[in-house]
Amino acid sequence: MRQSPGRLHLLTDDSPESLWSPLELAALAVEHGVDVLQYRDKRPLEESDRRRQIEAILTILQGSSVRLVVNDHPALAASCGADGVHVGAKDATPTEARSLVGPDRCVGATANDLERAIALCAEPIDYLGVGPAFGTRSKAHPAPTLGPAGIREIVHAVDRPVIAIGSIGAENCESVLNCGVWGVAVLSAVSRTSAPTLELKALRQTIDQLRRAEVN
Repeated sequence: MRQSPGRLHLLTDDSPESLWSPLELAALAVEHGVDVLQYRDKRPLEESDRRRQIEAILTILQGSSVRLVVNDHPALAASCGADGVHVGAKDATPTEARSLVGPDRCVGATANDLERAIALCAEPIDYLGVGPAFGTRSKAHPAPTLGPAGIREIVHAVDRPVIAIGSIGAENCESVLNCGVWGVAVLSAVSRTSAPTLELKALRQTIDQLRRAEVN
């Protein structure tokens, strides 16, 4: 049975600026409270190479509570035994992705504006990845920055959990969480720092503190 989306997502980084490999990031995810590791690699890799990397990541995650979501490749996610898939506007549609991964795996989709977010809620998705919250350093031609106000508008308009993304780190995580999002996804704040452990610990602490405050 599908689980609700995790609060803290960590994306792998295929850029030359990344200080940590996908396998190293997987190990960090296990050690420091990440709920979901998103395998994201936009390079034109051979499927066999991509498969080997996914399988190596799954080996590292085995026995932990960290779930693996594969970006852009639903058939590969299903055949490798990943926990889900995340698709963007130029990938398979969520309906196509769902047909490939089946009913028990998670399907997420990207929305960069309110119109797209509302439209995606008619699709068989479990969560929305919404951004960029504060811009992004991982894309050459990013969508316009939404900012907290734009994130909040989408959260209030949709009936799916929202995972905010886009230059989110420990220093601005709280301002995004206060918009009512379910959780946050981080990339460069972890993959491009020499102190990823400190960053992940700070992110986890902020998320957990705000969740406790909500309950109380």
